[in-house]
Amino acid sequence: MHNGPVVQNELSSILLRFRKPRFVFTTDIEKMYRQILINPRDEHLQIIIWRESPEENLCYYKLKTVTYGTRAAPYLATKCLHTLAREHTIKFPLGSATLSKHFYGNDGLSGSDSLMEAIATKDQLIKILATAGFKPRKWCANNAQLLQGLAPEDQEVDLDVSKYLNELQCRTKCKNQSPDDKEGMLVIIQEDDAPPLQWPLGRIIKCYSGNDGRIRVVDIKTKNGIWKRPIHRLAPLLSEEWSTPMIQPDRCDEETPKKIAKLNMQQPK
Repeated sequence: MHNGPVVQNELSSILLRFRKPRFVFTTDIEKMYRQILINPRDEHLQIIIWRESPEENLCYYKLKTVTYGTRAAPYLATKCLHTLAREHTIKFPLGSATLSKHFYGNDGLSGSDSLMEAIATKDQLIKILATAGFKPRKWCANNAQLLQGLAPEDQEVDLDVSKYLNELQCRTKCKNQSPDDKEGMLVIIQEDDAPPLQWPLGRIIKCYSGNDGRIRVVDIKTKNGIWKRPIHRLAPLLSEEWSTPMIQPDRCDEETPKKIAKLNMQQPK
């Protein structure tokens, strides 16, 4: 059995495109392989030989759907999605583009800078998949409106990044800390003209206290230079007891979030 050619985009490309839009959603096609019938001429290549006991005669079962674990399964499933997208390009252009360019296997990651366009993309995607008996589930989004109309059992989790960052700000805003407690801390810098997933990273290198002794403004070293920002526009990524500089501030790049996640996993309980 041959593998078949690679017809889907690289996972790295799909993930990078997923980072760009302001409004995003993810989904998963339920039991995708089991929804795809293979050509009857090829059924003899997928045979299970079975019997309950040595005394019984052997039974031969033909598998009529694409079977996970076979060499051609990924190609056959992905090719079906691409064919489905091509057939609905005119009627459902947004959903068709998502199905052909933003799916890796049965996992879809898509979005748009326009909330209305993101909702339309989701609705079109559902309609396209329904024509072939596919059911998208495990819906996940960073805006509640993208999940409206979906059954609760088909939803996975709400990726409200803004809420998480706001909670980090509220948790630390009222703490009366000395400058030494803040310097060296790795932070996310809130920017009004950019979505949360594109807010820059930096490390605090100097703090400025007000007359009451509270820190009001800080200098932050980023990959684009040193910025001065008010403390309420920052969200710390590491707790105070784990804020020892371990990532160089001038090397805040695409790999930094992965390094941060690794540090948090190593943090003492």
